[in-house]
Amino acid sequence: MSSTPPAKTSEDSDVPPLGVSVLSDAELIQKAYHAENGQKFECLFTEEWPEPGLTSRYDSERRATLALFTHLRWWARHDLGQVVRLFERSRLYRANSDEIQDDYGELLEAAGKLLGDESYNPGYGATDE
Repeated sequence: MSSTPPAKTSEDSDVPPLGVSVLSDAELIQKAYHAENGQKFECLFTEEWPEPGLTSRYDSERRATLALFTHLRWWARHDLGQVVRLFERSRLYRANSDEIQDDYGELLEAAGKLLGDESYNPGYGATDE
């Protein structure tokens, strides 16, 4: 027996493929700040390591950076250009050396593995603020 995949609904066809964001940078930040876990995102985005807001939640700068990459990848629907652009605006970003840049690449990839295909979908029914 072969099974036929379910037909796509009009709602499904309106969602772009992963790797294509549906939000501008400003919209992404606004939605992330107002999400249920918005305080965590805001802390990750606006605080420098080792400020108390970060050190009380994460045991290392690397874990905090992974958490921020994970949030950004989810909201940006894995649009890596947008993720990198926004990460470079965060206070966790350090442009000091190639070693740090390599670490960011590893963490960005790890965030993608953690999320799999999960990402923001404008059809989730969340209220806009």
